[in-house]
Amino acid sequence: MKIIWLGGKRGGKRYEYSELTELTQVFMSAGIKVGRGVTFGDEVSIGNGVSIGHRCRIGEKVSIGYRCRIEISPMYIASDLPYIFNGYHDRIQIGCKDYTVNEWLENYRDIAASANITDECVIQKYFAMIQFYNEHFKKQN
Repeated sequence: MKIIWLGGKRGGKRYEYSELTELTQVFMSAGIKVGRGVTFGDEVSIGNGVSIGHRCRIGEKVSIGYRCRIEISPMYIASDLPYIFNGYHDRIQIGCKDYTVNEWLENYRDIAASANITDECVIQKYFAMIQFYNEHFKKQN
């Protein structure tokens, strides 16, 4: 016998079942929709009003806080360059340098110089990544 709580353990309702197919009517009456191929691990809790998009994958041991909204996917680029590129929201982090997208676009040469990067090919590769992320960010907003 398995147990599922709908509405949370405090104030929620407990249902016992043996097979998931037994819960179809319960879910439907509660307005819960679960797509094909969906699996839930042990001790999973999904709060009220949560919507998880099509083909979304949430890895093991992930915790997303109360009223958290993920508006844009972060972008990580690993390449042959010496520092990893990390774009998130309106910011970009390359190595230990973290600035807004606009600051990178306007000052990328000065930032490179402050990190002792003088190779023009390397600077242009980073600048191309900054421009790429800028276009990606604009499409997300």
